[in-house]
Amino acid sequence: MSRSSPSLIDLIAAQRAPVVRMLRVIAGASIAATLGAGCADSHFSHPDFVESPSCTESHAWQPLDALDLPAPRTHLALVANTQVLTVVTVVDETGTRCGDATDATTCTEAFDAATIPTSEGAHHVVSTDGDRVEAWTGRARFAELLGTIDTPDEALMMVWSEGFTVECGSVSRSAVREVEGGFEVIARKTVRDCNPIVTRRFVLFVSSAGEIEEIASEEVERMDGACAGRRPEGLEPARGVRGPSAVGRYLAEIARLEASAVIAFEVMERELLALGAPEALLRAVREARADEVRHAEVMGALARARGARVEAPVVPSRPLRDALAIALENAVEGCVRETFGAIVGLHQATCAQDPALRDAMRVIAEDELRHADLSWQLAAWLEPRLDDAARAEVDRARARALVALRAEVAIDPDPELARAAGLPSARVATEIVERIARSIG
Repeated sequence: MSRSSPSLIDLIAAQRAPVVRMLRVIAGASIAATLGAGCADSHFSHPDFVESPSCTESHAWQPLDALDLPAPRTHLALVANTQVLTVVTVVDETGTRCGDATDATTCTEAFDAATIPTSEGAHHVVSTDGDRVEAWTGRARFAELLGTIDTPDEALMMVWSEGFTVECGSVSRSAVREVEGGFEVIARKTVRDCNPIVTRRFVLFVSSAGEIEEIASEEVERMDGACAGRRPEGLEPARGVRGPSAVGRYLAEIARLEASAVIAFEVMERELLALGAPEALLRAVREARADEVRHAEVMGALARARGARVEAPVVPSRPLRDALAIALENAVEGCVRETFGAIVGLHQATCAQDPALRDAMRVIAEDELRHADLSWQLAAWLEPRLDDAARAEVDRARARALVALRAEVAIDPDPELARAAGLPSARVATEIVERIARSIG
């Protein structure tokens, strides 16, 4: 892949791009801009709703065994992915994957390829029948697979196909009831995942033909200012941050995200060790993990001091990934999100009006600068080892992550929280993203 001028990764590889200094310059501009401006019961709990009949005692949703499909399948898997990364989570599976294939290896490779997100979405049903592998993605394809929607779980699967969350254990979070012409479903969906993180609860009508219509929705969780840095693949949404104040709830969510970063760096060390990464890189990863342990403890203590409950992160285990999958995650979670988070940390270390939080951020921000630098050092070591097509894919993922981040920071945080935590305004945060984009090249 040809470039008209050296990229940031090219310059890092040549030891000509001091990443930390670059981030301090961007943070200085954002701080200057900030200082210059001056630093009830409802239908959602209707008693007729019930949870999925396929919920297990351990609160896992496993609907596939109960399906009565128009065309029988020897194997089905319900799988979820993200729009940027390529690691699949198997929600449910029935039958033996590639069990009757003449070439199990080829069948398995086709199965993995079928789980990659498409423009239709990132929730799939994948079947293997002999040597045939087929994927159903998006509402129209789910309706084709299921036929007439005449059971509660089929209605829930239709909603899940559109990116909504189906859970077990709480009717207020996920439930279904039969009505004339189809089903009504309660489901939640995270509609923004950064500054603010917003989750809405919906009541949806699912017709017997598989059409989905929104009846009502309400915001159930909002975390102003929270924006995850390096998140491990598969991190499950919080089940509900609780606390009497906006600052306490914010700190509790940040503590959860910092704890999830501990897991992310543990996974990174194992995967880089398997790829033969140099000791200096592995040592930096171990140091970053230790930093995140301290950050989670500090933020957790600040949250609890303000009456908030800190929730532990939930991250399913996964097999080691290949170099491309690691590079894709690093491009998004490290080179974009962690870089942005490091700059926001410096902003908070200067602008936070909560003395305890400001003091904590003065230490944490310096650590996060090194973590952002680690992300770019990892990119400089790993990406040149990929072929041209894979590097182009990583570049596109980084560009998409910047586009997503621009949209996510375009809303001003709660004024009281912004003052206490030193969070940048939407205007300043947007300028931070633009400066990062220009620096990446």
